[in-house]
Amino acid sequence: MFIVIFNLILWFLIFRYFGGKTVAVIIAIIFGSIGVNQVLFSMNLENNVFKPINKLKKAYEENRKLLIANISHDLKTPITSIQGYIETMLEMRDLPQDKINKYYKIIYNNSVYMNKLIEDLFLFSKLDMQKLELNFEKVDVKNFMNDLMEEFKYDMEDRGIEFNYVDELKKDCYINIDCKRVNQIFRNIIGNVVKYSCNNVIKIEVRLYEMKDYLCAGI
Repeated sequence: MFIVIFNLILWFLIFRYFGGKTVAVIIAIIFGSIGVNQVLFSMNLENNVFKPINKLKKAYEENRKLLIANISHDLKTPITSIQGYIETMLEMRDLPQDKINKYYKIIYNNSVYMNKLIEDLFLFSKLDMQKLELNFEKVDVKNFMNDLMEEFKYDMEDRGIEFNYVDELKKDCYINIDCKRVNQIFRNIIGNVVKYSCNNVIKIEVRLYEMKDYLCAGI
């Protein structure tokens, strides 16, 4: 584990109806100044029923406005950059081609970053209105995590980042999850670990473990 400062973000998926039964689904992404993130699959390991977590519900309510404010603030930086380079190219018609090409690349990179922020905001809006469609399937969580973490390991090692995955589960465990969304959760968390880390040497460890009635992944 290592310390890295994040903006506090929590995505909250709750109260879906399947087969006449209310199934509460809570998948939290917590970016905190303590630098330890957890994804909680809130479930009873014996009867495989998801249960709401009041603490996470409260944290969601407290931080939903902060998320929107942070994304709005982050959008200003690339917009200002794009405006600046375009103004320079409009005012200085005799710029050398290599510098123009460099400006084009910077503008493109900033537009890609803006698009990512907008996608995050759009996804959060769907979550907030409880309109995000979830496709649950029963999976062996050990196999699911092993495959997912193997992908991260190759990617991180190619970028010179040390990546370790520790599976502490004592037995096989099957849970109902939306694999696509859980995959997205891990990619967002780990991506932000790399992006916002102040350390020159980055070391990431993901730990899968059981805590009472919860199945947890600590990053």
